[in-house]
Amino acid sequence: MTDLQILCWDGYDESDFLHQFGQSQKLSIEASKLVSDTWAAQQVMQGLAKIDILNINNPYARKQLFPSNKIRSLDKSLFIPKLEYSLPWTSSLGDWAYADSGELIGIPQRFGPFNFVVNTNTISATTAADEGFNLIIESTSRPNYGILLFPEFNVFHICISAGLNPFGPLGEEELQRFDFMARHWFQNASLISNDSNQLNQALVDGDIDLFLSGGLFTSANLRLQGYQNIQAITPKSGPINGHGAIAFVEITSIPTQSLRPKIAESFLSYILEPSVAAQVASNKNVCNPIIQMGNPAVFNLMSSKVLDAIQWDSLQEDLEHCAVYDIPTDFPALLARLKLIQEQISNHGK
Repeated sequence: MTDLQILCWDGYDESDFLHQFGQSQKLSIEASKLVSDTWAAQQVMQGLAKIDILNINNPYARKQLFPSNKIRSLDKSLFIPKLEYSLPWTSSLGDWAYADSGELIGIPQRFGPFNFVVNTNTISATTAADEGFNLIIESTSRPNYGILLFPEFNVFHICISAGLNPFGPLGEEELQRFDFMARHWFQNASLISNDSNQLNQALVDGDIDLFLSGGLFTSANLRLQGYQNIQAITPKSGPINGHGAIAFVEITSIPTQSLRPKIAESFLSYILEPSVAAQVASNKNVCNPIIQMGNPAVFNLMSSKVLDAIQWDSLQEDLEHCAVYDIPTDFPALLARLKLIQEQISNHGK
């Protein structure tokens, strides 16, 4: 029988540090990966996910799960001292770990821009940042591209490429523009997958020149392996109050239905230990920045190769070009429209 159940994005299921925690607590752990925040939040809201720990992108904890009494507040006296060494320029991201009423509702850790990834042997990083998502629309180079099926990010990025602000009101004309752009994306893609490893391999093999949606979360492990020509790109401008890019921060929380809340609390403390936090930032599955890199005890454990892999030198600047992941008013409708378009193209061919 499994003692602790985790639902998480790729990386927190990494076997080494889960095994270390399991051994220290004399228990077994099972982790399930998610590729859609909306789906994961629905599972928790409807009581379908029998889990002790939830790792999900930032707005769902504050705006859906905690107001619905689906995740627990945490003991500030235990966790706030461990969160004091966050990178100062990530403070607004860290604020997502707090409810509107001030309770600490989760641990903010991994963050970063998440937009698209290019092979710089065929598309320069400067051109990609300047053109943004127009690369697949107006570019004279006509790059071959893939799509990583992370539906929420796909919606954001299709809106941006259609010149729309996903966080603003969208009328019928704007929705038609969204539909047109979604069809363009999926009709002209060379590869479509929910497996970032498959898209990474296609990039390395030269079968595609870029893929959307992607970022350090998907590219840094390739760079760590020596593929310096693979680069996560943050567009320099766009329709979201001048921003043409999206950034996220993950919040790791304890659902109220957890049968082992004390052990789950120990796990949250565990991932904040400097040696473990460094493993979260770079493990066999995912290499990605964490806000605890403001703590010298964490930062000093990260090699120059890891820092290069996560594009550390440009990370703060890239973040400044991003709007932060939030839940648009029209999100359910946009996700439904995207799903319908995907199904129509899949059923009828390109």
